[in-house]
Amino acid sequence: TVAEVARAGEPYRSALTELYASFIDPMAEMLGGGDAGRGKAMALFTAMYGALSLSRAVAGTPLSDEILAAALRQAETLISSTQTQLKGGTQ
Repeated sequence: TVAEVARAGEPYRSALTELYASFIDPMAEMLGGGDAGRGKAMALFTAMYGALSLSRAVAGTPLSDEILAAALRQAETLISSTQTQLKGGTQ
């Protein structure tokens, strides 16, 4: 788990940092790049991770499905608004 990696320290922390960056960096570019794109990518990445973690904790319950659906709606909204901004030339 992430908590175990935090306790274990190096070299595990560096490996996890590289893994996270391998998701966040390309996502940031797809979301327009720069600080704004990176901020959106971080928001999406942390929402996805959090939603999966929370839904797994209550797996098999209606709440699990609600958590995933809410995270998906928020991700879709962020991506849609970013696409609109990029088409209009603003960020």
